[in-house]
Amino acid sequence: MRDVESIRPTDEAIDAEFDAQRRESVFQQVQARTRVVPIRRSRRRWPSAVAAAVAGLAVLGLATQALVTLNEQSVADPPVAGVTAASSAAPASPPDEPSPRYVSAVAMLGPVAVAAAAAPVGEPDAFLHVVRVEEQHSVAGQGSSQEPMPVDSGVTYFDDYIDRDGWLWSRSTGDQQFWLLTGQDQSTITSLPTDPDALDAALRSGTGNNSADERVFKGIHEILLTETAPPQLRAAAITVLQRIAEHPQAAETTKDGQTATPTMTVTEVDLDGVTGYRAAMTDPTSRPGVERWLVLDATGQIMESGTLTPEFSFSSTITTREWADALPSDFVEVLGTDHVERDING
Repeated sequence: MRDVESIRPTDEAIDAEFDAQRRESVFQQVQARTRVVPIRRSRRRWPSAVAAAVAGLAVLGLATQALVTLNEQSVADPPVAGVTAASSAAPASPPDEPSPRYVSAVAMLGPVAVAAAAAPVGEPDAFLHVVRVEEQHSVAGQGSSQEPMPVDSGVTYFDDYIDRDGWLWSRSTGDQQFWLLTGQDQSTITSLPTDPDALDAALRSGTGNNSADERVFKGIHEILLTETAPPQLRAAAITVLQRIAEHPQAAETTKDGQTATPTMTVTEVDLDGVTGYRAAMTDPTSRPGVERWLVLDATGQIMESGTLTPEFSFSSTITTREWADALPSDFVEVLGTDHVERDING
């Protein structure tokens, strides 16, 4: 990160280089290359929110152009469709195969952090409606006949409404239906610093996990899963994510005497026509076969996240994220509208 900052052009140089005509040209190029997917608003439109989103996209365009300029010596090929991975050194490809395009995490996650900081916020009386699907699969073990025992699988659907005070109205459907109304304590998240350096230090100073980078990754995951986390905090979290991908920590010894060598890769993926950025944490020496991952869209919102181990897999996929004017009638009938905790089976 220090190398990038040392060659960053000054604001005056950027203003001189990017006149109005060139800024418009860059903006059109970014629109052609990047599919930005904002939070869907099916019930209300707010002029102020639309203006903020447009302003954020304009900044995103300039940021992307600057990042491409910084990386153009290592990325010679023009953007192509497919999967790209962040890497400090591209491995050689056989002569008869085309070389994959390697792009740094700065180039991929930098514009996402800029967009996250400019994300519009719903009106005070609005509810954030989020629908997600959680899947888990596990192998119970080996039978006496050396045949794998049956796989334990489960799928649960969550339909959630969150107000500006952090109260959650939730209906989950899996083996049975469950209703929940609860207040979520967001003080731990909202008290975190929005400066990337300070945020990294705060997350790194905790305890537990096999390495400091793993601890930071889990903390960032928690921030980004908190739907009401402030835009500036989300942007800082994505910046820290980019940094640990570009500059992983040195190997360290765990409390169990193992050697931890955490590594994070960032990969551009296509999910049903929407561009996503998959950040995955692995540690082959102290957690062999384990991968923790999350996928962000171009605005910094989580699309998917999960964990994969030799024994089980877990994934959570967001299928809907939108602003709603009011709670649905069935939620009101079962849980009410007052901030009083309730949980109901069936």
